[in-house]
Amino acid sequence: MVRATLSNSAGTTVKGVVCGIFPPKRATDAIKMHFQPTPSQANRLNFALMAARLPELALKATLRHGNRRLIFSADRVWCTSISTGHRYDIPFVSDFTGTSDNLYIKHSGVDAPARRRGTFFLTPNPLINTAMLIVPSYDGNVRVHHVLRPRFSLRDGVRLTFTKHFNYRKVGRDESVSSSELVAEFRLTGNAFDVPSVSEDLDSFLLLTSFATRHRCVCLGWTYTDPRGNIVNYYRRNIAIPKDREISNHDTLIDMPEFPKFIRTSYRRFGKFSHKDQFNSAIYPLISDVDKTTEMSYFSLFSALEGALLFADQTFRLFPRGHQTLHTRWGLFKSRFNVDVSDLWPMTDGTSGITLTQLRNKVGHGEHLNPAQTLALLYARQHLRWILERVLLTLLGWPISKSKVGPALLGRQHAYREWAQARTAF
Repeated sequence: MVRATLSNSAGTTVKGVVCGIFPPKRATDAIKMHFQPTPSQANRLNFALMAARLPELALKATLRHGNRRLIFSADRVWCTSISTGHRYDIPFVSDFTGTSDNLYIKHSGVDAPARRRGTFFLTPNPLINTAMLIVPSYDGNVRVHHVLRPRFSLRDGVRLTFTKHFNYRKVGRDESVSSSELVAEFRLTGNAFDVPSVSEDLDSFLLLTSFATRHRCVCLGWTYTDPRGNIVNYYRRNIAIPKDREISNHDTLIDMPEFPKFIRTSYRRFGKFSHKDQFNSAIYPLISDVDKTTEMSYFSLFSALEGALLFADQTFRLFPRGHQTLHTRWGLFKSRFNVDVSDLWPMTDGTSGITLTQLRNKVGHGEHLNPAQTLALLYARQHLRWILERVLLTLLGWPISKSKVGPALLGRQHAYREWAQARTAF
């Protein structure tokens, strides 16, 4: 419980609002806040919310206890409505709650021996193999033996060690539930001490890891001890949290034994790119289309492929200046990078039937599809995904034969074996 100062973007400030702050207990939990304003504060807060462009407030608060201090701050707190008025001639004001895009907590005046060390909190990823043995004892204690603790060095020299941390929650008098979370432990060296900058580099690593996994993995915050011994916690909620789902080794783009070499090769190549945002935009649809309809997924994958071709042109000056058709750009890209997609549904060659480009136009114009055509569209979407993955792997300098989109492994799938027959539905 603190007395918080709330302000809007226009500079209106309301001080001394009683607030309960509930930091996340797990990496994926929301940041929750509960406010109890006085009638005067409630009126001023309502004005502050109406005067701002968005119904958000900034929060700052300090809690002191002896020589210790807890400093709280949040840039964007989204609040529920505040009710004020009179009932039976008695004035009333309602409590209201809020959730925040981020939360910064600094513990001062504590003795923290492990200075310049910290932990990034990550969402699960099966390719980051943190194998361990959990040995329960007869007395109720549990011992954890680490079999593997993968390590990786970011470009600025920060070395990450991946492992799992365990949380325990009591559910009864003599019972508790344990859960584990993927983390990356780190130690900062040298004079620089910029954890947010390190987190941006970590995001690049995690994006490439997500590409290899075909499922998003993100950093949701961090904790560290600064050189003065202050403990800093930062919770990050301005990004979409991926839904938990089981991912088998058959679902990933890169096999687990190949992943350590892949991530080092691709990360080194990615670091040389000058148009990283354009490349990132081509990856996003591949790792976040689980809940999309077939049509929406097809359009987003096509947009991503166009983005990959644009990135290749910006980086390697691939195409002549001026407007070029997709047919021309696709042909130049295949010729320049020697990308073999002859075994997949053609992108622009309509010699033997409808192309992926023509199918996009047909669906985009709202034509009704019968069951056979719907199945063909599902196969086409899968082929478009495989083409895009081959393109991005080529740009990252990784052999297609060492991935799940090589012809040898694709031959097991119905969409690969039967696409030519399905294509005749159009």
